[in-house]
Amino acid sequence: VRFIHVLWGKLKAADVLNDPTRPGLNKFLQKRFGDAWGAAVIDVDALTDHGQIATVIEALKDWCAREGVEVDR
Repeated sequence: VRFIHVLWGKLKAADVLNDPTRPGLNKFLQKRFGDAWGAAVIDVDALTDHGQIATVIEALKDWCAREGVEVDR
């Protein structure tokens, strides 16, 4: 989950987020994954499913790539 915060911070530093706050991250998760997961995402730090965490990381990495934000591998 920490890497999710790192990637969100990189997007924030690149000034590509409408809401760079933690609630903004939670809104992103709910909008992007809430229906697919069949549950409300209350808080990023409550994620415990490794598959869901990996999916979020990949989505954020893809977003970084689209915006030209470098992600250390």
